[in-house]
Amino acid sequence: MQSLLISFGRSLAPRWLLIAAGAFLLSMFFLIGNLYSSQVELRQNADARLVSIGEARATEIGEFLIERRQAAARLAASEDISNYFSNLDLGMSVRYGLFANLAAIERRFQATLDEEKYQGQPAYLRLAFFDRNGLAQVDVGASARPARQRLRRRVT
Repeated sequence: MQSLLISFGRSLAPRWLLIAAGAFLLSMFFLIGNLYSSQVELRQNADARLVSIGEARATEIGEFLIERRQAAARLAASEDISNYFSNLDLGMSVRYGLFANLAAIERRFQATLDEEKYQGQPAYLRLAFFDRNGLAQVDVGASARPARQRLRRRVT
């Protein structure tokens, strides 16, 4: 029996390197497969995170636009603008009556520019009020001329 074990050991000795290489190759295939599945899962998680961030951003932008529409509707329905159109329908000119309405609208627009913030930044850069002919009657903000120049020009 001992001779049988010795002969088996001698016959196994030249193949021992082949058996070790096979075991090593199998473990490498297992590790490569594991690495590949981890990379696929990581990519899927990154894609899901990107989609989630995109959806959150889209919701935030949608809410911002809804707030801006509501703010524009509040400005349009303000008493100052209503009084302007009432006086305009009565036939008043800028010189006789509408000037005060336009000044009130300008003050309201300036207050809106100063007060409305979004994430610490101004919500508006410019607010303008146009007449039926497309002429700016009130223009407040970044590219607007100084208020006194506009009002003097309108009166003359």
